[in-house]
Amino acid sequence: MRDSDLVHFLMNGCEPGIHVDQAHILWENFRSPYLGETANNFVTALDHYESNYDPETHYGKTVAIVQSSGTGKSRLIEEISKRIPSISICLRQDERPTTGWPPTDTPAVHFFTRSRAVLKNPHMAEELAAAFLGALIELLLNGIREKPSMSTPKDFLSDWDITDPGSSEQSRRHQLFTQVEDMAEAKLHNHREELRKLRSRPMDDPELSDHRTNALVWHKSLLRVLVRPHMEALSELVHSRGHRRFIIAFDECTTLNSRIGISTDPKLIPPRNEMSLIALQRIVKAADHLILPVKFWFLLLDTNSSLYDLVPPGQIAPSFRLRDKFSMLHPWMYLGFNQHLSNDRLSTPQQALLLRHLKMYGRPYWWALSTGSSLLRAARLKLFGASGFNPGNRNHVFAAFSHRVLLEIGEGEGSSRLAVAAVRNHMRVLMGVADNLVVTEAPSEPILSVAAVTALLEGDNYKRAFDTLLDELILKGLVIDRGLRGELCCQLLMILSRDTGTFKEAGEFVTMTKPPDNPNEEHAIVPLRLSTFLKTLLGPQLGLPLKKNKTRDRLLYNTANVWINFTHIVQVDEIITELTHEFLHKCWSSHAAIQCSFGQPVIDGFFVGYQGDLSQPFDCRNLIYTPWQANAKTKAASYTLVDCLAGPWIVPEQGPRYKPANYLVIFMDLCVSASFQQGQNLRCRLTYGEPQRPGKSADGSATWGGYATEQEVESKRYCLNVRGLSNTYPVINGHKARFKQLFERTIGCSDARFAVHAENLRESVRHLTLG
Repeated sequence: MRDSDLVHFLMNGCEPGIHVDQAHILWENFRSPYLGETANNFVTALDHYESNYDPETHYGKTVAIVQSSGTGKSRLIEEISKRIPSISICLRQDERPTTGWPPTDTPAVHFFTRSRAVLKNPHMAEELAAAFLGALIELLLNGIREKPSMSTPKDFLSDWDITDPGSSEQSRRHQLFTQVEDMAEAKLHNHREELRKLRSRPMDDPELSDHRTNALVWHKSLLRVLVRPHMEALSELVHSRGHRRFIIAFDECTTLNSRIGISTDPKLIPPRNEMSLIALQRIVKAADHLILPVKFWFLLLDTNSSLYDLVPPGQIAPSFRLRDKFSMLHPWMYLGFNQHLSNDRLSTPQQALLLRHLKMYGRPYWWALSTGSSLLRAARLKLFGASGFNPGNRNHVFAAFSHRVLLEIGEGEGSSRLAVAAVRNHMRVLMGVADNLVVTEAPSEPILSVAAVTALLEGDNYKRAFDTLLDELILKGLVIDRGLRGELCCQLLMILSRDTGTFKEAGEFVTMTKPPDNPNEEHAIVPLRLSTFLKTLLGPQLGLPLKKNKTRDRLLYNTANVWINFTHIVQVDEIITELTHEFLHKCWSSHAAIQCSFGQPVIDGFFVGYQGDLSQPFDCRNLIYTPWQANAKTKAASYTLVDCLAGPWIVPEQGPRYKPANYLVIFMDLCVSASFQQGQNLRCRLTYGEPQRPGKSADGSATWGGYATEQEVESKRYCLNVRGLSNTYPVINGHKARFKQLFERTIGCSDARFAVHAENLRESVRHLTLG
């Protein structure tokens, strides 16, 4: 089955019965023991939020819990509810239980999102928010009164639990939210005259010195009429049960904005009788003046990292000038990652290739999915949405490549929108928010890398996606291709060779295989021989003359028994001189190639391979690396420099450190036009032997700790010295113009004949050097 056929099956072959089964699996995982310290950390942080809350500064006791999909926001509230009385309202617009857990509370969504514009004298959004809160709190109050006084916080609200995930619409929880909807509508109806009179008071009277004060009076009046009596009673009751806080969470909270289409354009004035998130926050803010024994905290959960969507600009937000003074409390985004990661060693190298093995990496959502097909289908859905991958959509293309190679988001309004969309819809992780700056990252998450590979390999998606990457992202400055040594070019060459070689060899990237520990076939990633990778990158002869070359033949023979499995590239922060078996094991297990940190001597990066039969018991000594270094100068690197290229030491748990026998290093002289032999257009040079040791520093030590000491012997290794770009790497046929364009940005010159002058200028303006 080819990749395109497999993906079509995975995306469209899900029967309704599978939805029910998947709902049960999500439900079971949602109830499983909580992993990590996030819940403890958040409960501790509530003390900080509470002690630093200033009603003259902050926008109500509201905390936005913002992070990308599947990271455990809803599960955090479930865990907190065991310690603090809590109720969460799920406003997810997609009602399929397989898109996440818990399922949608449909009556609540219906109440907030149905159109009321056709009604005579429709209610305003703040009235809807107050009516819903009043009805919810009243029903919570009645339920807790019926519970024994010694009940746990979780028992207080057990009626709201989901006990049968297969029939959520028949559940007690659904019935309760239906009552909330009916009671809220009844409150609006029964108080319609009083609400109309409150609403008709002037809210923007120019004779008032503080318009905002008048608006807050209205909000407090709504709270008094629709919410306050039950809120005070619930506070007294919860306090009598020994608690000092009560939490009301709105999951997928930006659904509240779905009717108004909030825009940043102040000329667009949405109707104020449609529900909005800001309307809810105004009612929450109005509760500041209540003196209650229990503090009510409101949590707003969403994937939207833009604080402007939580307190949006435009007419809807600063009406009554509420935005002039108040600000949100610092958002909570610290949900952890890799909670299911196991420290157990692989039983066989093949085990790392199974999609079920990849579930432990990244966000906890993957762990809750059942089979390989569900996993890949969910990853594609989460990464690109229900419509599938569109290689002309810059958000899709950024999602695909940022989960494969290292792409850094630039600065400016366009880049900020890209960052927000990447977290909200394309699984990028929010790392921080400071004022208007949104800091995001695409961490190592192999299942998303595999999803991106399968999307890129369909039809002409790779070519079209490259066009979009260059035209819409890099050339417009939304994405920064940092690095003076062509790092992004190298990374793209690596993943393109891995993907293309695998697809040409196997016809697919994900296949069915029968692992030793399972009698049934499973979905697995197809590994690639290192020899095939090299021939894909450089051509069948590795860019060397067609005549017999014993060194090349030995290299291809040795690498034919080395398997590589990387799907994405990860940057490390430390300077590398030694690698442990544990680290190499992690690289193989997580399918990660390594880009070294800035300032790393000798090598720029490496990928890990396994030498031998992948179905046999795992042996760490069979792990091998392939380091590379890149150069982006027009002057060719000297043979002396290239011959010093070596890999770092491997430190086993027992025994002396060592380097793999017959490993390979690659030096990529990307900007050099000169060939190795004049008149023969020879672009590659292959040598075999011990790496040369460079001169020592003034204190007598070697310049890099990865070299052998005088008492040690360096392992012999193959060294491929490669010059040029467009005509040197056959793998970029079909992409030559785009790689040329990308590389010209690196060297800062669109004509290679002037590149040397560009280098001289760069050196002349950088006169402060240590050399």
